[in-house]
Amino acid sequence: ALDVAIANKVMGWWRLENISDGRLIALVNPTNKKAEPPPLFSSSLDACRVAEMEMERRGIAWKYMEAVVSITERSTDPDDPPDGWRFFQATAEQRCRAMLAALDKEGVK
Repeated sequence: ALDVAIANKVMGWWRLENISDGRLIALVNPTNKKAEPPPLFSSSLDACRVAEMEMERRGIAWKYMEAVVSITERSTDPDDPPDGWRFFQATAEQRCRAMLAALDKEGVK
């Protein structure tokens, strides 16, 4: 579900839904106009990076980075690196959740 949300909300893939019950049938990649499964954004940092570049292109990179820092756990150890370092340590899943949180703050449905 997370990969579908990133493909749809961040990457602009179109949702094909069943008319009678609204169930997702497929996602259509706007680049090649083909129905295909979305990349595994939430488990691949390489795929996630493509979505991050789209967030930057849309001008909401700062809100995204703030969301990454707020989603990753804050250490209570004063010797741990500063908050910015947590961005680099974030998993692909955490980054995807942060993208959706940043879009939500922007009012993107």
